Order: sequence, then structure tokens, then C-alpha cells
Amino acid sequence: LIPGATSLYFEKGSSTTADAGQYTLTVTNLAGSATGTPITVTVNRAVAPVITMPASLTVDAGGSFSFNPGITGTQPMTFQWKKDGIPVPAIFGQNYGDYYFFRYNASTADTGQYTLTVSNPVGTVTSATVTVTVAVAPVITIEDSLTWESGVPITIIPFIWGVKPMT
Repeated sequence: LIPGATSLYFEKGSSTTADAGQYTLTVTNLAGSATGTPITVTVNRAVAPVITMPASLTVDAGGSFSFNPGITGTQPMTFQWKKDGIPVPAIFGQNYGDYYFFRYNASTADTGQYTLTVSNPVGTVTSATVTVTVAVAPVITIEDSLTWESGVPITIIPFIWGVKPMT
């Protein structure tokens, strides 16, 4: 018998493992009483979030990348992506709902260290870091033709731009 449980339904705001067990409903009226089939209630221990992040990656400039980490733990959960320790805003083409992160048209500004912080009623956990490198193929700018006088040292200085290291 549950003291005070006299309505059509039974509700307990915050369950604990002590609430696990067999529950039955007995209804009584002028003609008699009836007892329903017992129901087994299992209350699992609440679990803090566990995050499994994908491997670090390199993507070509203009390409796309995404993270779809494995996450377990007790619901409800909230999620916050960070890049280099700064929360990632939902602008500039970053789309993330719940815990999936997608970035299209990647640029060198997207190069960095990404983490995911997950919170639930048991605690808050921050993932391992995923390093994203956005690679840009080397670009060489040099004069089309140069002319020197005989006997003068020749110096050719190209302008080279791209992601280092380069060889």
C-alpha cells in the first residue's frame, strides 16, 4: 500500500532505485473490489554522460566535415560544441542539432581543436579533443619572365602560400 496513492494514476516526481519492485492497482466500489495484474517497475541507476569522439581529420578547403560522436548516459542531456575552448555559435554555416556537428565550405578558420561538453542530471563531461586541419594546396606566384644583365647574380623570389609544413 502506498500512502496517499488514491487517484486513478500513480506518479512519483523523482524516482530512485528504491522505487523498483512490483506494483498492483486495487479498485473498490459498492459491488466489491478488483486487483489488476502486477507490474514490475525497474529503476536503473542514473549514469553520467560518456562520449566517444571520432578521430582527428584533415579536410580540403571548400570541403565539409562532420562529427557524430557516440554518447551514452541518462536523459535528458544538453550539448555544447567548442572550438579552441570557445562555444561554437549557430551561425556561419555550422549546423548542429543535439550532438551532431556539420560544417560545409570549410576554410582555414575552421582549423582547430574541437570538443563537446555534455550535461545531464548526474554530471557534466567534456570529450577528448578532435583536431581539424583544413588544408589548402600550395599556391605559387612568380614573375612570368625576368631579365638580368650578364655577370649580375640572378635572384628569383616566389611568393608561396598554403598550409605548412611544405617541402
